[in-house]
Amino acid sequence: MNSDSSGVLKIEDGNPEENKVISVSIQNSTFTGNAAPYGTVISAEDLSIQIIIHNSSFVDNYATAFGEVFSFSRNVFIEHFDNSN
Repeated sequence: MNSDSSGVLKIEDGNPEENKVISVSIQNSTFTGNAAPYGTVISAEDLSIQIIIHNSSFVDNYATAFGEVFSFSRNVFIEHFDNSN
C-alpha cells in the first residue's frame, strides 16, 4: 500500500481554476474491506463535488493513517443517499 495515496476512487479536476462542480453517481455498488491511508472509498481535493449514491453498500472500509472513509477538501453536495443496508 502506498502511504501517500487514497483508496478506491480519487477524483481530480484537470482545471480547478474554473470553479465548477464535479458530479459523481454511484449506483448498485458494494465497497467492502478496503483500506487506505485516507479517503478509503472516495477522495476529492481542490474541487467541489456533487455525489449521488443509490442502492449501494459500504462495509468494513477504514482509513489506516488519518481521515475517514470519505475525504473532501472543498464543498460536498450529497443530493441523494440511499443505503439499503
